[in-house]
Amino acid sequence: MPNFLVEETTVRECGESSVLDLGESQHRDLLLTLEVTHVRQHQELNIHILASEDGKSWSKRPVASFLEKMYCGTYRLALTAPVARYLKASWQVSGLARTQAHPLFRFCLTMEEAGTRAMAGAA
Repeated sequence: MPNFLVEETTVRECGESSVLDLGESQHRDLLLTLEVTHVRQHQELNIHILASEDGKSWSKRPVASFLEKMYCGTYRLALTAPVARYLKASWQVSGLARTQAHPLFRFCLTMEEAGTRAMAGAA
């Protein structure tokens, strides 16, 4: 069963998720799934996954990124182990120059062990 890094939410500005403790999953390959369910035209969403060993000091470079998402859809990324014990998502939203509308996105971000989805389909 997937863990939510970001439960379904509507965002209009940059932000970040709460911290997710990977526990024993930190040594396994992970599958990240971003579901964008609403986007205002001419807007852009970038999500970076940051890692930490202690949950306080975060990597300067993301361990994974969903870049330039401008359309509704489901996007997946594999995150190869080993990763740090803690993860969090950081997102930036922006409007393109030709529009004055404020950014608006609705999305969720889940994480699960990479083999879980394949095994669930076989059952």
